[in-house]
Amino acid sequence: MADVLVFSEKPALLAELVGGGIDLGGPVSAVVFGPRAAADTAADYGAQSVLWIEAPQNSLVEDVLPTLEQLVRERQPRLILIGGTRRGRVVAGR
Repeated sequence: MADVLVFSEKPALLAELVGGGIDLGGPVSAVVFGPRAAADTAADYGAQSVLWIEAPQNSLVEDVLPTLEQLVRERQPRLILIGGTRRGRVVAGR
């Protein structure tokens, strides 16, 4: 079970969220949507675990909302940090 779950579809913002999660007392699990290379990079940012959601190339972030919801229910994190992008706000709102 992760204390802090972080998500952003933008790699640079994900790095900031991982760092923020660590500052807030982690451990941090990063949820990565997109190519496998992005998941590998998230571990380099300092996330203790990386949860990779494989998706077809033309998928939208909104397409993985059921998977994100399931992860939150299973892991029951103390805190969820989501990037403040247009899509991030949609994800957070749901």
